Amino acid sequence: MYKEGEYIVYGLNGVCLIESITTLDMKDVPKDVEYYSLIPLGQGGKIFVRVDSSQDKMRPVISRYEAELLIKQIDEIEAIKITNEKSVEELYKSCMRSYDCTEWVRLIKCIYKRKLKRTESGKKVTAADEKYMRLAEEALYSELAIALGVEKDKVLDIIISNH
Repeated sequence: MYKEGEYIVYGLNGVCLIESITTLDMKDVPKDVEYYSLIPLGQGGKIFVRVDSSQDKMRPVISRYEAELLIKQIDEIEAIKITNEKSVEELYKSCMRSYDCTEWVRLIKCIYKRKLKRTESGKKVTAADEKYMRLAEEALYSELAIALGVEKDKVLDIIISNH
């Protein structure tokens, strides 16, 4: 069980602050069931998630050590390989649903290479590539920012300065 004040990653909502652990005073909601009150960073609003059913989509933010190690290893991480253009978006969705920083790096590298290739051959970047690049960067940079104790807009500079 997580504690109030902790940062966690919750599904595609990304990094969230656990504001409180509470029960809900709502009609048809059992009074003895506890919920995490989550505040997604950079999105505003609140999310209420049952404590007893959150484990499959919730994990702790990586540690500072893990973040620094991931950044050092970025050059060695292989991009995702696309074998079927028709299933690209499903592959992207699957990668995002892994809730794994290394997978997000693999996705970013894959899309970056695809963007370069398309641009060089005079083609536009696909909407799916743009969408999933944005999602993967948001997820990765938000988590690294919390782990490293820096603002999210500083994360890319940190990655670049380490390579």
